[in-house]
Amino acid sequence: MILRKHSYFRYICILIYSCLMPVLLHSQNVVKQISNADGLSNNSVNCFLEDSEHTLWVGTWDGLNAYNGRSFKTYSYNKKNAGSISNNVIWQIIEQNDSVLWVSTDYGVNRWKRSTQQFTPYYLGTQNNPPKQEKSFLLGITSGKYIICYVKEQGLFYFDDRKQDFVPLKNNLPDDIKNFVIDSKDQVFFLTGHGQLLHYQLSVHSSNPELSFKKEIKQPASISGIYLSQDYLIINDDRTLTVSLDNRILNSIDIPENKTVSQVICHKEYLLISFIEGGCIRYNLEDNASTELPQLPAKASIFTIYIGSQNILWVGTDGQGVLEVYEHSSPFHTVKTDYPVRCFCEEDNGNILVGTKGEGILLLDKQERQVEPYLSTGNGLISNSVYTIRKNMSGDIFIGTEGTGINYIPLNSSQVKKLSIPAEYPTFKAVYSILFTHNDSLLWLGTSGYGLIKLTLQREGKSYKVTEMKQYKSPGPSSPSNNIIYSVIAGYNENELWLGTRGGGINKFDIASECFLQIHEIDSTLSLTNNDILYLTKGDSASIWIGTSYGLNRLFPVDIPPSIMEYTDHNGLPNNTIHGILKDENGNIWASTNQGISFINLSSGKITNYSSRNGLQNDEFSDGAIFKDKAGWLYFGGVSGLNYFDENKIRLRDHIATLSLNSLKINNTSQNIYERILNHTLRLDYDEPYITLGFTAHDFINNENCEFSYRIIDFADEWIYNENNPNIVITKLPPGKYKLEVKCTNGDRVWSNQIYSLHLDVAYPWWLSTTAFIIYFILIAIAIYITQSVIKNRIRLNRQILLEHIEKQNQQRIHESKLNFFTNVAHEFFTPLTLIYGPAQHLLEKADLDSYTKRYIYIIKNNADRMQKLINELMEFRKAESGHTAIYAEKVDIQLLVDYVSDNYTEIAEENKIDFSFKSKEVSSFTTDRNALEKIIFNLLSNAFKYTPSGGYIRAEIRQNATTGTLHFRIRNSGKGLTEKQTSEIFSRFKIFESSNLKHAGSTGVGLNLTKSLTELLGGEITIESTLGEYVEFNVSLPPMHMNSEKESQPTEEETEISEMLFIPKQKEITILIVEDEKNIRELLKDILLPYYQVREAADGEEALKEVEQKQPDIIISDVLMPKLDGITLTDILKSNERTAHIPVIHISAKNSIEDQINAYNHGTDLYIPKPFHPRHVLSAVENMINKYSLMKEYFKSGRSYCKGWDHHAQRG
Repeated sequence: MILRKHSYFRYICILIYSCLMPVLLHSQNVVKQISNADGLSNNSVNCFLEDSEHTLWVGTWDGLNAYNGRSFKTYSYNKKNAGSISNNVIWQIIEQNDSVLWVSTDYGVNRWKRSTQQFTPYYLGTQNNPPKQEKSFLLGITSGKYIICYVKEQGLFYFDDRKQDFVPLKNNLPDDIKNFVIDSKDQVFFLTGHGQLLHYQLSVHSSNPELSFKKEIKQPASISGIYLSQDYLIINDDRTLTVSLDNRILNSIDIPENKTVSQVICHKEYLLISFIEGGCIRYNLEDNASTELPQLPAKASIFTIYIGSQNILWVGTDGQGVLEVYEHSSPFHTVKTDYPVRCFCEEDNGNILVGTKGEGILLLDKQERQVEPYLSTGNGLISNSVYTIRKNMSGDIFIGTEGTGINYIPLNSSQVKKLSIPAEYPTFKAVYSILFTHNDSLLWLGTSGYGLIKLTLQREGKSYKVTEMKQYKSPGPSSPSNNIIYSVIAGYNENELWLGTRGGGINKFDIASECFLQIHEIDSTLSLTNNDILYLTKGDSASIWIGTSYGLNRLFPVDIPPSIMEYTDHNGLPNNTIHGILKDENGNIWASTNQGISFINLSSGKITNYSSRNGLQNDEFSDGAIFKDKAGWLYFGGVSGLNYFDENKIRLRDHIATLSLNSLKINNTSQNIYERILNHTLRLDYDEPYITLGFTAHDFINNENCEFSYRIIDFADEWIYNENNPNIVITKLPPGKYKLEVKCTNGDRVWSNQIYSLHLDVAYPWWLSTTAFIIYFILIAIAIYITQSVIKNRIRLNRQILLEHIEKQNQQRIHESKLNFFTNVAHEFFTPLTLIYGPAQHLLEKADLDSYTKRYIYIIKNNADRMQKLINELMEFRKAESGHTAIYAEKVDIQLLVDYVSDNYTEIAEENKIDFSFKSKEVSSFTTDRNALEKIIFNLLSNAFKYTPSGGYIRAEIRQNATTGTLHFRIRNSGKGLTEKQTSEIFSRFKIFESSNLKHAGSTGVGLNLTKSLTELLGGEITIESTLGEYVEFNVSLPPMHMNSEKESQPTEEETEISEMLFIPKQKEITILIVEDEKNIRELLKDILLPYYQVREAADGEEALKEVEQKQPDIIISDVLMPKLDGITLTDILKSNERTAHIPVIHISAKNSIEDQINAYNHGTDLYIPKPFHPRHVLSAVENMINKYSLMKEYFKSGRSYCKGWDHHAQRG
């Protein structure tokens, strides 16, 4: 039978009753119903398990649920998810260790790993043959944490951790095993389908379990079920439960008629027995007494029960979900009544009068903790609906009811009287508030619909007479904003009242002038959270507390200007309807609402809320039903009774709620906690700025009241109150290392001293990572190195240019001397050559010479011409060596050149028996420098004839490329050939590898070098090939030249000289101050520096300081020993002034010892030059100093730019 599903059935607070009602209750049992409306996957529950992390696992007929006290996480079969559970009907849940659970279903057993949140199914031979009956998979666990599984129709298995699979366990069991259990001594009890109970012993040898039969346990009747709890074996044999321990029968318990046992568990000295038909009994194993648990719904069918932590009994029902049963010791004394409680008053004897709406006045005896009927209409009350009771200074008690008029009870009298009001005055009823002023002579009444009533009283013995009455009712010349007045209080002077109206806000009433002022008339800036006023009371600091139907207000009417402080559910109140307000002995505020009672600590601002779960009569309280007695006890009346308590003795549960992290989202994407968090550290990339951490406070009682606080050490060390929200959201943590600390309260909002810690390591972006900074450092170092290298190279280049210029000048002079020498020698050679050439020419002009004579005279003449050319070639070599050879393009007849060359070497070839040939192919003329081309050909042929052995060959060939016009000259001669080293050195000057093969031939070693120079001068190239022992071959390629155009001339010597002299850049913007008392030295330094820099002078240190004050120089060159103010003191003054500390100082002094130089450096000198000095030394030192400080200046400028850039970035972030 299904229970009604109205909302009030979801939280059932069933009190332990005595015979009569009402009765006082201080300690109570609570039953909380949890169903699919709360997130449970199915309301039919088969099993429970609370794991080592205090998560309650609930197996149902449709899914597995993990419950943390506040919410459910459901696991169910999903065909598309290989890691889902194999079936949704859950029968057993076993924890193997803190990271592995085993779950048996209707189809397979499943291993769940906490680290992956995934299931691994095992079907044990049933993959293709699903079981045809329920509970086909039975699980058990041994003391050694071995998992044993019995599968109907398949047999007994154990899980082999090495194979990660189930392995058959050898046994002699019958085929019809119905159930089995394993105790802590690995005794296994098997129940067969025929009611037999078989006792086996399980042992482990070499990691392999073995099963051995012990005996059959006989029972008088057939056994229908077995249960194991705390090693107690409970045997159900039809109508009896037999309890045994270590094979000793301890108890025999009769099962009630028409009841079927569903589960038996042991808890302390009790057995708890649940029944399929509903209900649960508690059996005391010590005195054999049994009682039925009255808290449970009588007709709720129970499938299973389970005792978890906090002594909570979990009840799994058929269709009613989960029932959570626990004993709760309330800090509040509670009295239940049949009618709502509306007001209180204390008699002089300490008894408390309780006004109800429907039962008159009840009497509460605090000593007996009970209430009983006291006054009603039968005793003279005008009505049994009593709204207010107030005692005056004389001890007389006045009573306001729903009826017409007002009652009072004289002091020390139990007689109820009705206040006599003359007939001429209007009638009124529904009195909600009573107030006495002016020594009880004025009685003020707030009514519902009749406005404000003022009665002037005169006491006559034990009776009162009304001498005057006035009604203030709207509309009227002097009337309140609304005629429904629930609360009337005295102000801070005797002529002032404050009224709380329903819908009209509050009114300030001046008794003397009879003037009503609404709050906006007191101050136009004031407004309440709501104008529906339910209660008023005065507070400390000249304030008035105002309870409305939407929030609590605190008015400071005498402040300048007046102000209002608001308290709503946004500040922590459970509900905005404020029925009553009390100030306790400590000055703090208690307020009753529609969702319990709230305590406001005014010093801290913290609000603590209490509800029916803390033992209150109900969550809803009544308007104005508050009271504080002479002892300081507080009273609150509500719709189901009343609560009273000593606020100094309220004790809440001291259960320590531990914290665990159960969910993690990064950038709103769920993460696996066990993969992301390693060694209590969560490492986050720079692009993971949004983190949500979901925590669980492990308290199954009132978990929704658990509150959380957190802080992030090294970011914000202050605790951040997160209310009852278990999710902590962290956004955009800057890169760095932090420590997150979280703490929580239990369900009664008692803070735990345990703190959950998690290290957060937020990575820097790649451009701010350590690797990046290393790269930056390397790049900066490289840049500095390159800059310094460039500067050094520039200085070195300038020096080198100067030296080269000087060297070139020397070489030029030497070259000119050599040319002069060669010219003189040539002139000396030309005289004898003339005497040889002239007669030879003269003889050739004679016509009578025979051919033989003429032939030899031709030879003399030609060799004279050749010798002249050799002298000219030697002159040209010197010119080519110094780069002074000029070239002129002209058209050269190649065939004539070949014939001419051949004629010159024919005789030599014949004499040395060399096979010589020189051919031209596909070329007639070529534009180039004739002299250079002839020299190239003659030098290569001469070199070939020198090294060609007798009987060898020389092959020369000249041709032109028709496409490009390039002239190719190739000459090959036989001989020894050249090695690789010789080939690489062949064009070196003065290099001679071996003696010539020609008779009387010599070599200077300049021919091939000159040939290479001339070839390159013509824009061509020359290469060499050689095979050792066979031949040597030269190849020359020459491009054609333009006719009648000179090659672009080199810079003139004067231009070169001018450019090379500027090794020091002129920097006229640089100012140098020379401080020297010796005028000649000062003039010398000025002459050295003035061509390049601006120069100022000072004769001593004092004059130098004036110059610096007038205009700061870039560099100061100073002597050390000077009159008035020496160079060291001058440096101290300059370096101690932050305006001049940056100016480089160079000391020039005749004090040349190491000690003098060290002393100068210790005082801030940048460079020390001893006398006598070289002018180039001074120039170089100044140049280096300028370059050094320019480099540093650029470097630090870039550094500041870098920092500013990041400051701007930080401000934007």
